[in-house]
Amino acid sequence: MAEEERTIMPGTACSLELDAGQSVDIIDVKGQQVADLVAFSLTNVDREWLSPTHTRSSLGRLKLRRLDPLLTNFRRMILKLVHDDVGVHDMTFASCDRQRYLLGYGIAEHPNCREALSRVLLPYGIPVHRIPDPINLFQNSTVDADGVIETIAPTSRAGDRLSLVATMNTLLAVAACPQDQSPCNGWAPTPIALRAPIGAFAP
Repeated sequence: MAEEERTIMPGTACSLELDAGQSVDIIDVKGQQVADLVAFSLTNVDREWLSPTHTRSSLGRLKLRRLDPLLTNFRRMILKLVHDDVGVHDMTFASCDRQRYLLGYGIAEHPNCREALSRVLLPYGIPVHRIPDPINLFQNSTVDADGVIETIAPTSRAGDRLSLVATMNTLLAVAACPQDQSPCNGWAPTPIALRAPIGAFAP
């Protein structure tokens, strides 16, 4: 199947529609860059979406592995992880938002993943307050013996990718995280690339 590629700059996002059986590659172009992933059932965007909570509770672990199912809030598989060069992703953190930078760093009006995702999902009738928590691809989060969660520099290198296959007709949105106040993106956010079937990307 013919494919096309889109590049997402830090602080922006891209949406696409996949039919069941189609796949998307998510590529860390320069390395150490996080991509926030959200997804919805195209036939029921108002009620069913990819849920990190249901995914991790069903898997019984915090980390994804190749061939893992990614589940919705109805515990149905929406995506399957079929290729993964990295094996280090996060299912615990919310998307960064305007308040995160204001409260945590005293920075107003900082670009953020939540607003970037909102811009590409609003045409589907999904307002900002209904964007679910993401799976943070390539994000390197650790949990110590006391339960403290810390984000450190990603282990992904230039060109590393993962591939997801849709198991239902799916709306995806991916944001390239602009976090530059922590090691989340190696202190220097860079682009994410998406490769999907021609016609999948939103105009």
